[in-house]
Amino acid sequence: MDLLLAALHKACIYTVPKHLQPETEVHGIRNPHSLKEGWAWLSRFLNNLPANRSTAVALHAFLKMAGFALFRRSGYQFRKILNFISDDFLPALKKIDDAVHFLPFNPTDKRTAITYVDCDGNWYRASKGAPEQILNLCHEKHEIAARVHEVIERFAERGLCSLGVAYQSIPERSKESSGGPWIFRGLLPLFHPPRHDSAETIGRALNLGVCVKMITGDQLSIAKETGRRLGMGTNMYPSSSLLDHEKDEHEALPVDELIEQADGFVILLPVSDSQRFVLVELMTNRDEHTITLAIDVVNVYVVAYQAGDNSFFLSDAPDGVDRYLFTGTTQSTLPFNGSYTDLELKAGNIIRDKIPLGTEELIQAVWSLRYSTSSSTRTQARSLIVIIQMIAEAARFNPIFRRMRQHIDSEESFFPDIELRHLIIYLYVDVRDGKYNNGNPIQLSPCKSNDDANQLWTIKTDGTLRSNGSCMTAYGFRPGHYVMIYDCCTAVREATLWKIWDNGTIISPESDVVLGAHSGSIGTTLTVQRNTYSAAQGWLPSNDTTPREVTIYGFRDLCMEANGIRVWMETCPSGSSKPQQKWALYGDGSIRPKLNQDRCLTCENDSSITVINIVGCSAGSSGQRWVFTNEGTILNLYNGLVMDVVSLCERPNASFDSFALALGHAVVIVTSQVPAVMDLLLAALHKACIYTVPKHLQPESTSKSNDYLNMIGYREKDGRIESSDSYLKRVRSYMKLYAALIQTEVHGIRNPHSLKEGWAWLSRFLNNLPANRSTAVALHAFLKMAGFALFRRSGSQFRKILNFISDDFLPALKKIDDAGMVFIELEDYIQSKAYLREPEGRSLQSGLLSRELF
Repeated sequence: MDLLLAALHKACIYTVPKHLQPETEVHGIRNPHSLKEGWAWLSRFLNNLPANRSTAVALHAFLKMAGFALFRRSGYQFRKILNFISDDFLPALKKIDDAVHFLPFNPTDKRTAITYVDCDGNWYRASKGAPEQILNLCHEKHEIAARVHEVIERFAERGLCSLGVAYQSIPERSKESSGGPWIFRGLLPLFHPPRHDSAETIGRALNLGVCVKMITGDQLSIAKETGRRLGMGTNMYPSSSLLDHEKDEHEALPVDELIEQADGFVILLPVSDSQRFVLVELMTNRDEHTITLAIDVVNVYVVAYQAGDNSFFLSDAPDGVDRYLFTGTTQSTLPFNGSYTDLELKAGNIIRDKIPLGTEELIQAVWSLRYSTSSSTRTQARSLIVIIQMIAEAARFNPIFRRMRQHIDSEESFFPDIELRHLIIYLYVDVRDGKYNNGNPIQLSPCKSNDDANQLWTIKTDGTLRSNGSCMTAYGFRPGHYVMIYDCCTAVREATLWKIWDNGTIISPESDVVLGAHSGSIGTTLTVQRNTYSAAQGWLPSNDTTPREVTIYGFRDLCMEANGIRVWMETCPSGSSKPQQKWALYGDGSIRPKLNQDRCLTCENDSSITVINIVGCSAGSSGQRWVFTNEGTILNLYNGLVMDVVSLCERPNASFDSFALALGHAVVIVTSQVPAVMDLLLAALHKACIYTVPKHLQPESTSKSNDYLNMIGYREKDGRIESSDSYLKRVRSYMKLYAALIQTEVHGIRNPHSLKEGWAWLSRFLNNLPANRSTAVALHAFLKMAGFALFRRSGSQFRKILNFISDDFLPALKKIDDAGMVFIELEDYIQSKAYLREPEGRSLQSGLLSRELF
C-alpha cells in the first residue's frame, strides 16, 4: 500500500492527499486507506488548494469515482461539501480563463483541435484527425511522410484505421494566434470492427444466392481485412478501376464483369488538385542524369515526367494536370496512355514479360528518358514500362517491392512474373482421361504445354469451379471422399461450391473440408480432407509448374542460407549469389533449397521454440507449408507461428565472443544517450540467467526436481526438461555477454556498469555460491571473457582471486561427480595463465561490427 501511494503521489501532485479508490471495500478485509482518508483528503483539498483548471480536474475526477460511496456513507456531510463547492470553489473557478478554445470536427478540415494552457502557464494547441490533414500541418512533413504512410499501411493491413496527432506552441498566448510550427507527435490506431452480426447476416444472404458487395471509404488493405473477417472475399478494388480508361490488368475487365467479380470497392476521399501529385526524382549514380516523375497519390500511377526543360504527360493524365505540374517547362503530351497494353504496343509490340528489369535497366531507362525527344516514342514507352514496374508498382504492392529489393544488392537482371489474368485459374489437376461423364475422378497430372480443356478451370461467381462447362464436385463431405467431374445442373448444389483462399487453400463452405491429395504422385485422385494446412492441400493459380527461384532476405537484410539440415542467416554476397542462398518456392507452399529440391524447410512440431530444419519433403506434412505475408513474415498456416531468428545466446557460433564484445560497445554508447537502457539490459540478463546477479537458489526438500530446475532457468517442453548441456550452453553465452559488458571502455563515455561492478560480482559469486557444475561453467565463462581486463586493472588483486579459486573452489568442485570437464577447463585457465591473452575481438570493439550494431 505504501508503494502504491508513493507511486500515485509521484505521478500526480494532487494525490498527495488523494486516492482514486477510497470507496473500495472488501468483505472481511480492512482497507488501510479507506473512506476515512477520503473525507480527510476532501477537507484538506478544499481548505488548502486554490481553484484553477488543474485542481478542478483533480476534484472532478475524485468526485466522479468516489462520490457515490461518500454519499452512501454520509449523505448529509456530502451535501455540505457540495454546497461549499457550489458557493466558493465554482465561483472562483469561473474567473479562471485557461480552458481556451475547441475546434470541433468538420468535413473540410477533417480534424479537431483544442487550445489549452498547461500547468506552467504555457499555451499550446493540439490537433487530432485524418493523418494526411495532420501531416500537411507539420513543417517536417516531407521528411517524415514516408515513415507515416508506412505505419498507416501496417495498421491498415491489420484492419486498423489511423488518426494523426500534432501540437504547436502559442507564444502570443491568444486563441486567435496562428501559433508556431506544428510538430507531428504520432499515429493512433483505431479499431473499428464490423457489427457483431454482420458476418452472420452476410452469410445468410450468400446462402440465399444474394451477391454481397462492400462499398467503403477505408483504405484498400482495411477493406480486404474486413472482407476476410466477414467471409465475403478479399477481391477489393479502388473506385478508379471503374473508370472507362484502362488500369492494371486485374482491373482491365469490362466494367460490368469487374463489378460482378469483385467483392467490393474502395471509395477514396477526394484529394485537392494541388495535393494530388507527388514528385519523385530519379538520378543515375554515374553522371547524375536526372528525371522527375509525377505520381498521382490517388492510385500511384505515373502521369508525367520532366527531363531538363521539357516535360511529357501521358495521354490519360487527369484533366488540368498541366496547371499544377512542371509549369516552367515546355509541356508535351505523349501519344500513348499509362496502360500496359498501350505501352507495349508503342514499345514495338513487345510484351512486358520479355523486358528485363534490374538496377542497370533502371539506370538505362532514366538516361533514355532524360535525353529522348517527343519523336522517340518507342524508347519512351519501353523506358516507362521499366520505371512504372520498378517504382510505381513496387510502391503499390508489397510482394513486388520485396522482389525488387532482392535484386538491388546483387545487381542481377530479372523478368517480371506472369501474373494471374482475368480471374482464370489453371490448377495442376485434370479430368481423368479427358472424359466428362458424371462421376469421373479428378486427378493430379503434369501440366501440358497446350490449353487442354481438361486442365483449364474457371472460377465462376456462383462459387463453382468448372472445366469444359462441368463442375468440380465432392462425392461426399467425409474426409477421404473423392472429387469428381459432374454436370452442374444435376449435381447436388452444395457439393459443387468452393472457396479459394489467398493462402492457396480450396475449401468447401458446406462442411469446411478442403481439396487435397494423399500423395504427390501422377494419377493421384483428389479427395476432400480435414484441413491441416499440409503441403498436399496447397494450390497455386498458374499454368507453369516450374518452381520460382528466389533469395530470401530477412533480419537485418541478411539472407537465409541452407547448410545440410540446418538453416540460418548470413551476409548476402554482392555481385554473385551463393548457391546455398537460393531457394525454390513450390506451388504447394513448400520452400526448398535449390541445390536439393527433394528436401523442404520444416517445422517439426508446433512449439514456439522449435528450430526450423531441412528434411525430406512429405505431401502430408503441415510443417512444410509456408505463406509469405504482407508484413514480411513467413507464416506456417497450421500452427500460426512465423519463422524467427534465434538469439546467438541460444545457439552461439564461432564468432560469438566478438559479437558479445561489439554489443557491449554499442550498449555503452546507447546508454550515454538513454541511461535506462543499461537497467533494462541488466534486468533482461538477470531474468535469462540467475548467475549474472549472481544468485543461487537452494532446492527445497519438499519440492519436485523439475520445479527446482525450472526455478534456476531450465526450460520445459512437452513435459520434459531440457538437457543439462543445452542449459549450460545458454548459461555460458549469457555470462560471456555480461563479462563483455563490464569491461567495455569507450573513450569519453562512462560505462555505468564497468569493471568496478565486475569485481563486486566476482566477490559475491565466490563468497555466496557453492561449487557445482553450473556455477563452475558460469565462473569459467566470466573469467575467459573478462579475466584479461581484470588482470590489467589490478594484477595483484586478480591473482588473489585465482588463488582463492585454486585453494577453495576447485577442491570443492572436484568432489562433484559430473564436473569433470569444467574442472579441467578452470584448472587449465589458471595454470596456463590464459588471462594474459586478450580475447579475440576485444581490440576491435569500436570497429565495423559494433558500428553496425549501433
